[in-house]
Amino acid sequence: MKRKKSALLNKGFTLIETIVALVIFSIAILGILASIITAYKHSIRNLIRTEAIEVAREELNKVKLMEFEDITPDKLNPKNLKRCNPNDPRASIKRQIRNYQISFGRFFKVDLINQNLKKVTVIVCWKYKGKDYKYSATTLVNRGNE
Repeated sequence: MKRKKSALLNKGFTLIETIVALVIFSIAILGILASIITAYKHSIRNLIRTEAIEVAREELNKVKLMEFEDITPDKLNPKNLKRCNPNDPRASIKRQIRNYQISFGRFFKVDLINQNLKKVTVIVCWKYKGKDYKYSATTLVNRGNE
């Protein structure tokens, strides 16, 4: 004689099926969480870079307001500053970006194109998560702009 299985035994999930479903669900959630964290890091890095571009723009605008003869590396950079250094308080600009206090260093290079034209380059540098970053912007200043 064959025994009839109870209707109750055929309904629901077994313990093993439930554990497998939870493992698959956990793996999916971890993947989504990892992508959210990566997107957040990229977002912060882009915000910092955007702020560096703004710092460079502000610094070049200050240069454009200067007298032509005063636009020299010695007058634009602190004494004995040889390169961009975000840790040098003489040439750093601090900005708050979300929960981060970022220190941007700045360094100017000036090239005399001719007696009426100078090329001014500002280098803005910063550190984020142990990596060094740089952004540079250049403008031309004409003696006739005075």
